[in-house]
Amino acid sequence: MERASEAWRRMAAGQGTAQVVAGYDLAVAQVVDELSARAAPKQWPAKLVLADGHVLKVDPGGGAAHAAWSPRLFDALHTRRSEHATPVAQAVRAGAGVALDGVRERSPRAVDGLFMNTKGQHLPVTAVIEFDTRSQAAVLHLYDPREVRTVKAGARRIEVAADFALPVEQVLDGRFFLTPMLTGLFRPERFQINQGLFLQEPYRADKVPVVFVHGLMSDPHIWENEVLSLMSDPEIGPRVQCWWFTYPTGLPVALSAMRLRDSMAEAQKVFDPAGAGPGFKHAMMVGHSMGGLLTRMQVENSGEDFWHIWYQKPPSQVPLSETSQVLRKALIFEANPRITETVFIATPHRGAGMADSWLARQAAKLIRAPQMVIQIATSLATLDVEMLNPERLSLTGFGLTSVGSLSPGHPLFPVLNSRPMTAPCHSIIGNLGSTRPLVETSDGAVPYTSSHLDQAESEKILPYWHGCVERIECAEEVTRLVREHLHGRN
Repeated sequence: MERASEAWRRMAAGQGTAQVVAGYDLAVAQVVDELSARAAPKQWPAKLVLADGHVLKVDPGGGAAHAAWSPRLFDALHTRRSEHATPVAQAVRAGAGVALDGVRERSPRAVDGLFMNTKGQHLPVTAVIEFDTRSQAAVLHLYDPREVRTVKAGARRIEVAADFALPVEQVLDGRFFLTPMLTGLFRPERFQINQGLFLQEPYRADKVPVVFVHGLMSDPHIWENEVLSLMSDPEIGPRVQCWWFTYPTGLPVALSAMRLRDSMAEAQKVFDPAGAGPGFKHAMMVGHSMGGLLTRMQVENSGEDFWHIWYQKPPSQVPLSETSQVLRKALIFEANPRITETVFIATPHRGAGMADSWLARQAAKLIRAPQMVIQIATSLATLDVEMLNPERLSLTGFGLTSVGSLSPGHPLFPVLNSRPMTAPCHSIIGNLGSTRPLVETSDGAVPYTSSHLDQAESEKILPYWHGCVERIECAEEVTRLVREHLHGRN
């Protein structure tokens, strides 16, 4: 503490050289380590005595300003460094204080426990011990570096350090998602853990949700640059909360879109039942590839158009088993008015020819349809023929396969493109370096003619393949669109 106090005094006097700040940071890190060795942060008292005899107060955090996290939120605070370099320029910020990974473990008893995966939440924290230059009273703050960029030392203001990459790379670690991703594609019925809608941080009513939806044979780790770019942006970071939806991609598009719809409804029920939250009513959704199709089905009213893809008779005249009621729910729905803007990245709005390729057909054979889909197909097969749309009888599995539902010939696409969207949209489209006219180009999986939307308010072409979502240019464009969304909300 003596070293931290002396360094603070020198920073307050304008003598905060790099060596002084480094000494201060080391001393603060030692204090945090000492406290963490005694107990989890959630068990820290409001005042304690350190091993060297110094008395330290702990900022309880919370409050309307949201400047400091409450220690009671955290099960652990880690001082580890980021594991890999990031292309996001603002991911790490120099300054005083110790950048930490604040770990909040998943708890079934927590109100938001359903919206945390088994990795829990990892939050950006900067530990700063502030000293009264006259009394030398010391207070430990666990600042949210998005909310606090400077602190006052005497009559001066000093920059506060930050490492946003540290928590983001922990919670969006691709290694963590690899096995669930493969299970979700080939054995979707076994994909039970870590599916659903997950929040990057504790819900705040004043923050606008930006919801990310991945595509086929993918998982949330693809959004690392986007989440990091938003979190570290000094204007956007304090005003948005990043959510992501993960799901078994071996399910047909309509059923996965229904699950997303249900997850958003459950989030509203838990976090904003009265519909008064200023942030939630202006949500933005970003979808990549097949995730873009799920996103689009959140901002369209179905009428009975999707229903008639499979059925000739109206819903009231078709007897359905309990299982088949799920299909009815997936095909008859209303747009979510809380999603007020969307971004489509490499989205096959008119299908992708690769779904009809020999390789795709072989991969599709490895996907084991879940029992629910089998039961739906069985119920369709046992209905009177006059109730069914006769054109569906020729489709493999009645058109209820995951890969098959991406085929340009699938009947989902004419209906999808005939319904107006209830929210403005933007497109980000990959182009594999071709100099030909755009209408003749492709990202290697989805042709431009399928990704392009006439009604899009903006269209960004990136010189990359279908995985352009992981490029920094894509993250920068998403950040630009989120900034405009926030300005438009104002």
